[in-house]
Amino acid sequence: MMNMNGTLETNTNSLLLQKFLNGDIDLRSLEQRDLRRLLSELELKYKSLMIINSSMYNEKQALHYQVDTYKDILDEHYETFNQIKRQLKEKCKDFDLQKQTLIDLQENNNQLKEILINCEKLIQESDMKIYTDEEQKYLSILPIDFKCRETFLLSNSLLNKSINENLKRILNEKYEQFEQIIKLKLELDEAKNRLKILKESIPNSIDLHHQNINNACDCDQQKQLIRQITDLNNRLQQLAADNGSLQQE
Repeated sequence: MMNMNGTLETNTNSLLLQKFLNGDIDLRSLEQRDLRRLLSELELKYKSLMIINSSMYNEKQALHYQVDTYKDILDEHYETFNQIKRQLKEKCKDFDLQKQTLIDLQENNNQLKEILINCEKLIQESDMKIYTDEEQKYLSILPIDFKCRETFLLSNSLLNKSINENLKRILNEKYEQFEQIIKLKLELDEAKNRLKILKESIPNSIDLHHQNINNACDCDQQKQLIRQITDLNNRLQQLAADNGSLQQE
């Protein structure tokens, strides 16, 4: 019976509060007991709303902090991305310079080949003979007057040998630089591909953060993305060092 009375009284108070909130009741017409009940309900409702408001405010502040954090991370990513783009542009310029150097070396090589071909033609047209080592030993025991012409031919042979050595050295240097340029091109292509992947992953990462802010996997993806950016930056710095060494050579 007491429970029924309590329930009835609660319903009456709730109904009284509802009428008061709707403006359907005049406080002057209420008894003191009803006024106290109404005041008690209003205080409880006020405390409940204050607790809810405080909780919502804390959640709002936490969300603002998370948004600011993600904005800072996004700014860092874009700054790193722009820096890598600038480095890639510089590497492309260096690659073009090395490519032009290779073209110049090829032209020098072709010129040396033409010089050698002309020398061989002159030797054949003048009926000159290039002596071997055994023939040079034999000539060393002949009288000076007899071997004047042979001495001239021998000097030409030594000159030709020096030209061959220089040509061989230039060809070796050209081949080494050609290998370095190919290696540099491959590394630049790899850097471009990684930059493309990085550029596509940044917007996807931001969308994922907005969809689920409290998801712990976002932090792992951000760390992985930062590691990829750092690794790519180190590789580009290594490329710059290798390219500088190649230019000095």
